[in-house]
Amino acid sequence: MVRIPVVLAVTAASVAMAPLAGAQEPTFAPTVLPAYAPPAPASVLAAPGGAADSSSLPPYSAVTPLRLALLSSIYPVGPAFGPGGCGVESVLATGTILPVQPYTQIALTPRLVLHGFSDLGCPGDRYAPLDAGIGGAITYTMPLRPNLWLVGSAGFYGVPPHGPGLGRSTSDLRLDMVKRLADDRTISVGVGRRSVGFAGRF
Repeated sequence: MVRIPVVLAVTAASVAMAPLAGAQEPTFAPTVLPAYAPPAPASVLAAPGGAADSSSLPPYSAVTPLRLALLSSIYPVGPAFGPGGCGVESVLATGTILPVQPYTQIALTPRLVLHGFSDLGCPGDRYAPLDAGIGGAITYTMPLRPNLWLVGSAGFYGVPPHGPGLGRSTSDLRLDMVKRLADDRTISVGVGRRSVGFAGRF
């Protein structure tokens, strides 16, 4: 007689605890992830396996003042023969209005560089060959500060005569101060001595 109440009490306690045990869910400790840090961008001046050389001026930037001075000193004759230049025809041909201007370089030393360049005009311009030319230059770069250089340069550019037309040539001797900006662009100021010549073929 005594065992029955004890059994009933244990059974009642088990039934009462069953909902509590079933209501429990597994808990997970929150994991705090570190903030995402993007990798540092690789510098275009960095040699493979080495650090970037921030004290050097890219040869293309060193010759840019001279190259632009030479190209701009040749007066184009193509527009005199009809509409052309960089326009709708260029966009239809290649999707751009920029002229084709190949460029190459040969570094004799880290500071002394030979440059070759040409101007083929705008794609799709049928008069572009009348003003197409080729040139060369040499530059010597002297660092003054980590972002400032003194560049001495000399070069020439010529457009050969086509048919009875005149050939045109120009040469320039320059001294420029070139400064690199924070976004890796460069600005320059300088002086030069330029000479322009013509040559005919009849």
